Amino acid sequence: MHLKVVYSSPVTPPPAPGDSALRALLAPRAIAVLGASDDPVKIGGRPLAFLLRYRFSGPVYPVNPSRKTVQGLPAYASIADVPGPVDLAVVVVPAEAVEPALEAAAAHGVRAAIVFSSGFAEVVRPSPRVRRMPISTGCWSSATCPATSSWRWA
Repeated sequence: MHLKVVYSSPVTPPPAPGDSALRALLAPRAIAVLGASDDPVKIGGRPLAFLLRYRFSGPVYPVNPSRKTVQGLPAYASIADVPGPVDLAVVVVPAEAVEPALEAAAAHGVRAAIVFSSGFAEVVRPSPRVRRMPISTGCWSSATCPATSSWRWA
């Protein structure tokens, strides 16, 4: 079977032959942190703090619509405003904002993402938007899935 991959991102060039989404995840050339916080102790600030502390060699783009700078770096209001290509998006936003953040990252040409969020299966009654997300289909608890004694995804 032959698959043809079509790239439509105006920002990120298509990967070189042999370059994969796995490489974008494990050896990214540039990283955007969506939901970046100026506080390195908060969950939104930790990924950025670690990237800076351990001197990630590529560009790091904090994305936060409320700030001009985050942890000393220029911040961008959205991933669409990031000036260069991004291989990996670290998404640190509430559950309701995960899907739009991933869609925006994909539109920018991002090929891999790591999501730090809450408000999915660990919440007894997630919001209606989260309930409609494809990842959230299935059983919410042992009460609705009698055959299980813990949470599970369908």
